[in-house]
Amino acid sequence: MSRSTLLRILNLKTYYFTEEGIVKAVDGVNLDVNENDALGIVGESGCGKSTLGLSILRLVPIPGRIVSGRIEFEGRNLLELTSDEMRYVRGRKISMIFQDPSTALNPVYSVRSQLAEAFQLQGIKNKKELRAKMVDILRKVGISDPERRLNQYPHELSGGMKQRVMIAIALSCRPKLLIADEPTTSLDVTIEAQILDLMKKLMNDFKISLILITHNLGIVSELCNRIAIMYAGKIIEEGLSTTIFRNPLHPYTEALLRAVPKVEKPPSRLPTIHGSVASLLHPPRGCRFHPRCKFLMDICKQKEPPFVEVERAHHVACWLYT
Repeated sequence: MSRSTLLRILNLKTYYFTEEGIVKAVDGVNLDVNENDALGIVGESGCGKSTLGLSILRLVPIPGRIVSGRIEFEGRNLLELTSDEMRYVRGRKISMIFQDPSTALNPVYSVRSQLAEAFQLQGIKNKKELRAKMVDILRKVGISDPERRLNQYPHELSGGMKQRVMIAIALSCRPKLLIADEPTTSLDVTIEAQILDLMKKLMNDFKISLILITHNLGIVSELCNRIAIMYAGKIIEEGLSTTIFRNPLHPYTEALLRAVPKVEKPPSRLPTIHGSVASLLHPPRGCRFHPRCKFLMDICKQKEPPFVEVERAHHVACWLYT
C-alpha cells in the first residue's frame, strides 16, 4: 500500500547571522517523510542536523533565521503560518524530543505539572479525566508506579526515567510526526536499548512518523527504514536503510560505516576520517567533503555535485556517479 507524503522540505536554508559571518547550518536541504515512515538523519556533530529539526518547528534560536525554502506539512507551508497557527501545530501535529532531558524538563515543576500542560492544550479540564490520561501515558512509556511519579520532580528521576517522561509529553497530544534529537546520547547502553525498544513499540501503537537525528548508525539500523546522510549543511546521500548499509555510495557514508565497531571482529583500532568537518562559516568551494575525500578529482574543488538517483530510491551527491 502506498503511503502519502506527510512532510516535504524543499530547498530549505537556515543561517545564523553572527559577528564572524553567516553560518550556513542548513543550506538547500530537500527531504520527504511519508506517513508511518521512520527517517534517520545521520552525520557528525556540527553538520546542521539539530538546526534542521528546529527549523521544522520554527524554533531556530536567535541569531538564526530560516532564509528561504518551504516546509510543507499535510500540504500546508509551515513557514507561511501565523505564530498562533504554528503554536497549534507544535505538540498537536509535530512533537520533538530534545537531546538532554535534564535541561528540557523544568526542574522547579513536578512531572504532573509539565505533563498536564500538554493534555490541557487538548481542552481536557476535568481533574479526574486529566489524572487518568497522565497515568495512562506514563504507563505506556514504561514508567513504574506512575501515580507516585506524577508528584516527583526531575531531580528525583533517573536519566532513563526523565527521557521516558519527555517521550510521554511528546506523545500526549497524539502527534503525526515525532522529531527525536539524539534521544539516547546521555544514557548508558542498557537504558539506551530500552528506550529504543520503547520508541519502536510506540511508533507502531500510535501510528506516527519519526525523524531521528543522530550520529549513531547503530541506532538508525534499529529504528529507521530510511536514512539521509548530512554533511556541512547538505544532504549528500539518501535511501532505504537496507540499501545504504549494503551499498553506500558517497565516500563519507562509506567512511562512517567503516568506523562502526563490528562485534564479530576482534578488537582493533577503528578507521578514522581524515581532517575535520567543513566549516559552516566558510564552507569549501565545490563538494564540501572534498578536503577529506580519498577520491578527490579536480571537478570536486570547482563545482557542487548534483543530487542524482543512482538506483531506485537511492540518491547521492558525488561526482563519482555523474
